[in-house]
Amino acid sequence: MSFFGKIVRARWIHNGTMDDTKIYLTTRRTLSLKGTIETSFNNMQLNQKLTLLKYTPFEAPPLDDHFVEVPPPEQLGQTVAPAQPFTSDGTLEALKLPDEYHNTIPDFSRAGYREGQVRILVVPVSVIVEPSNNDTVDDTAQIQSAIDQVSAQSLEPIGEDGAAVRGAVFLKAGVYRVAGAIIVHTSGLVLRGEGQDETGTIIVATGAIQRDFILVNGMLDSEMGTVEKQQALAETKEMMPTNGYKSSKLLPTTMTMAGVYVPVGETHIPVERIEGFSVGERIVIERPGSDEWINDIGMGSLPPRPDSTASVQWKKETFTFKFERTILGIDDVTSSLIVDIPMVMSLDPKYPPAKVYELIYRNLMISDVGVGNLRLVSE
Repeated sequence: MSFFGKIVRARWIHNGTMDDTKIYLTTRRTLSLKGTIETSFNNMQLNQKLTLLKYTPFEAPPLDDHFVEVPPPEQLGQTVAPAQPFTSDGTLEALKLPDEYHNTIPDFSRAGYREGQVRILVVPVSVIVEPSNNDTVDDTAQIQSAIDQVSAQSLEPIGEDGAAVRGAVFLKAGVYRVAGAIIVHTSGLVLRGEGQDETGTIIVATGAIQRDFILVNGMLDSEMGTVEKQQALAETKEMMPTNGYKSSKLLPTTMTMAGVYVPVGETHIPVERIEGFSVGERIVIERPGSDEWINDIGMGSLPPRPDSTASVQWKKETFTFKFERTILGIDDVTSSLIVDIPMVMSLDPKYPPAKVYELIYRNLMISDVGVGNLRLVSE
């Protein structure tokens, strides 16, 4: 049985709990197990304690699964009791168990404002807006004017983490009717209401234009939110610029993913070459949309709606996903980038290959922006 060119997973017992690691066998590898094994038999070699517990070939993805367990000497030849369902810190151990494709539930603790490492800022109010409370009045321009006013203010440092803000636009309680879209186009700005219930701040998206209602985007200007511009975009089906990931401008630093399956929850990203990347660098992992993927999940042949109207079929152009990550390490043996946040979507070589490239247009992306304490209603 040849393991060369495969991916294997080794498991062993460490301090009474199970540890595991994944090995990309593209070259000869030496696996160092965490912890020590004590035995009274001085002539017993480590490889005599390695037992192949399971071998399961998979058709898709093309992985071999080799579980190798190293129990303490007193348990050699005995059945190892399963680990406790909860760890010492209260997390559910079962969440770490992989499925048949090696997917695990990813760690979402880095989600949220500044990756959940700091408290959400309390940004001081700069402009107060009163509602029209009038069904015939469009409040788009009034809200956008307040946002533009705060956007023109300078950034001021706040808090202990180096964040800088301009101020908050405070929408007093009442009903605001918006026929266009609200554009937040600078960093350090918060759009804040006076409550989410029936007596709080209510913003009603009026009209029949299908649109993104509140856009946080440094590549847009206020004019993009007018009714006329939104109507034109709806009629031409044009896509507004959504982010600073300019793939066409990043080709010199773009690297195609290696042709192996990368499961959900993985932080080791194999690439064809690691040259040009460095630890601490911000990168984008781009997973292109494809007709094959859409058809595989049944979203390209949706049946009609209950009222017999046609369902909107998914298009590959709409489902290219981009994930921003930081490189924590580089494994030159496996040609892998080790990133800070696990993958939340698998990367399957049966679909068009994913790409990894340096994020050099960070200045086009805004930060420290908030929208909250209000209610959004579609007319």
